[in-house]
Amino acid sequence: KISTEQLDWLKSVVLTESPTKYGFNTDTWTAPLLVKVVEKHCNIIYSDDMIYVLLKKKLGLTHKKGKGFYAEAKPEIREKFVEDLKKTL
Repeated sequence: KISTEQLDWLKSVVLTESPTKYGFNTDTWTAPLLVKVVEKHCNIIYSDDMIYVLLKKKLGLTHKKGKGFYAEAKPEIREKFVEDLKKTL
């Protein structure tokens, strides 16, 4: 079982740190990523579902679906596309 200290550490990781710090190529925490981090740092193996249970029931956190962001997208081109799309509808 995960200890209180480990739960506090996990909450801190989720709220204040980026997955990139742990070698992942994303800025969004997901259950599979947290499973790997907990396994490596706490030596405890959990399923994806159990990670969500820990986050919600033990830590009082909820998850929300992230939105995609493309760094290479240019805002002015997107705005023009949206305006053109509105004109066709």
